[in-house]
Amino acid sequence: MFSARPKKVITLLKDPLILYIPENTMLDSNVYLIGQQGNLLMIDSGNGLSYKNIVKALDNAGYPVKDNLKAICQTHQHVDHILGLYKFKKDFPEIQVFASETEAMVIESGKRDLIVPDMGFGMSSMIFNMMKSIGLEIFPIKVDQKFKDGDIFTWEPFKFEVLITPGHTPGGLCLYDKEHKVLFSGDTVFPGGSMGRVDFPGGSSRLMRDSLNRLANLDVEILCAGHMPPVEKNARDQIKMSAGMSQYML
Repeated sequence: MFSARPKKVITLLKDPLILYIPENTMLDSNVYLIGQQGNLLMIDSGNGLSYKNIVKALDNAGYPVKDNLKAICQTHQHVDHILGLYKFKKDFPEIQVFASETEAMVIESGKRDLIVPDMGFGMSSMIFNMMKSIGLEIFPIKVDQKFKDGDIFTWEPFKFEVLITPGHTPGGLCLYDKEHKVLFSGDTVFPGGSMGRVDFPGGSSRLMRDSLNRLANLDVEILCAGHMPPVEKNARDQIKMSAGMSQYML
């Protein structure tokens, strides 16, 4: 269930640079890296179990973490996206951490019950056992930059508008670059008419519908979501589909 299979780095775009590390099956997330050689920002950090394979894959691709990774932006607080953060910070403490103001409160408090929410079927206990087996601990981490909705965030050559899109979690964030028409959407919107779950603590069907309608108005060509492969063309159509489906599914 908690796969530690090898990882690979895919170059989604060369200019501007977007690297994509696909998720493994079950409780993992996509990981993206953007920027330029020697100055990379990671967007989400995976489930922790995949940490060593992410580091190895980056080494093999010519982007060793020590020389390239400067910061990690967490789209939200959930286990499959954030447990890798604790491994990165333990081995590379100089890496900065970015998140929304709301999610930053959880990250800085180290609240295990919000980072690993009750999923039923004994899943939380299984995750904690997995964490123990690989020496992974959740601990309070200082968030160096805390975003508000509408903030402008530059990471060369990208210039992002920060969009706080509650629904899956209270402070989930998306990063939208209008010039390059790319959206990093975390677990708010996925391809194929799908969207993030709203049944975890802090989830809201109403807020998710509002967030999806907001994203559907953006001019997006490339969608880099937290799960499923990226959409590389006409992504706005996919987002509109998800917004439409939300009226019936949520």
